[in-house]
Amino acid sequence: MHISGKFIWTVGSEDVSLKLTHCGVCCSDVGGNVERFKAGDHVAVGSYVNSCRDCEECNEGLEVYCSKKLVPTFNSIDEDGTVTKGGFSSFILVHQRYCFKIPDNYPLAFAAPLLCAGISVYTPMMHHKMNQPGKHLGVVGLGGLGHMAVLFGKAFGLHVTVFSTSASKKEEALNLLGADNFVLSNDEHQMKSLTRSLDFIVDSASGDHSFDQYLALLKTKGILPWLAIQMKSKSLLIPFYLVRMRSIGGSWTGGTRHTQEMLNFCGVHKIYPQIEIISIQYTYEAFERMMNNDVKYRFVIDIENSLNIDNSTSLKSLVTMRPVGLDGDAKIGSNVTPLDPSSVDSEVWYGKQSGKYLSKRRGNSTVYSQLYPFECLFNYTLGIIHHVRIDGINIINQHFQRSKNSAIIKGLDGWSEIGYQSIDGKSEADRKYIFVI
Repeated sequence: MHISGKFIWTVGSEDVSLKLTHCGVCCSDVGGNVERFKAGDHVAVGSYVNSCRDCEECNEGLEVYCSKKLVPTFNSIDEDGTVTKGGFSSFILVHQRYCFKIPDNYPLAFAAPLLCAGISVYTPMMHHKMNQPGKHLGVVGLGGLGHMAVLFGKAFGLHVTVFSTSASKKEEALNLLGADNFVLSNDEHQMKSLTRSLDFIVDSASGDHSFDQYLALLKTKGILPWLAIQMKSKSLLIPFYLVRMRSIGGSWTGGTRHTQEMLNFCGVHKIYPQIEIISIQYTYEAFERMMNNDVKYRFVIDIENSLNIDNSTSLKSLVTMRPVGLDGDAKIGSNVTPLDPSSVDSEVWYGKQSGKYLSKRRGNSTVYSQLYPFECLFNYTLGIIHHVRIDGINIINQHFQRSKNSAIIKGLDGWSEIGYQSIDGKSEADRKYIFVI
């Protein structure tokens, strides 16, 4: 923290400061002990940004299964007490262990889904040694995960069969993704024709379906990793599970070792996920379409251009804000009217420092309508503004609604920040009436 009370976004000795472009990122600053990256490198961050780094799983490069403390990239509490904010952000600060080098000349927009769908598929495929040319792979479901399984399978030299309940997926599977065979899974004759013919099956279908019909297609010692996130349990007949040494496995994303390995593999083999690039303003519609399976096969938010006030008519009434300590200045949309024209060059104009509270590994969403930032007094300590903004406003609203400034508090239930703000706002004469319940 700066002596003035401002929170400074400090790049630690092993941290990497990132500017986000497509939820794929490019590096802008690195700590003194960072050896894997240099300023200007293109890097990526996945679904987690910290772990204990000391348990058996972390030592094996399987940090995603950390037995002590895994910190997801979004909506989690990091070791320093901050809340992680995810990739719908302008900047993020991450320890170098959880950053991954994007191969040179690999398009950043295409790299973003690799850190989710890509690694979720690549990890179990490598763990179960599916990279054996000539083997037969079945892929159940042709969505974000399934289409990556097809792409990896073909790159491994496998014979790939896609299973789907929708005949409309046949053209995509065979001609767009390069699968060797397509089977309607609700066609009993087609399914029986493949009995005991597959070495591996990657099940990525989220719809409710039985394992049994697919286990019957596996050879002896065949393996079926189940990757889809689904609330309903799938039916399973125990005899099918036990006979012929068939196995069902599971997986969730992947560790740091496999993640970097996967990115390198995609760079060498020119594996590009099928994506639809959208602006951040389209996020809600994208979620609705995704829930209705209306995307081929992953949405990617163009963060950098979405937040470009200078080039976007729809953003002309917005204000961008950056944390103290980051290079560059805040930007003001051309339609924004200054609250105080004399303070245009002020460090705190329009609450420019409102992003300052963010610290290590917290994403920084920094674009606001001009209605919502508030001007700060020049002599006010920025480090405590957020307490006044949240707790203080809850109290002052009650005071003004009842009797303007003259309300006397005669009961206070609780001694939290809100209670403190309530007392702090009263005169010395009024405070003698206050008691805590």
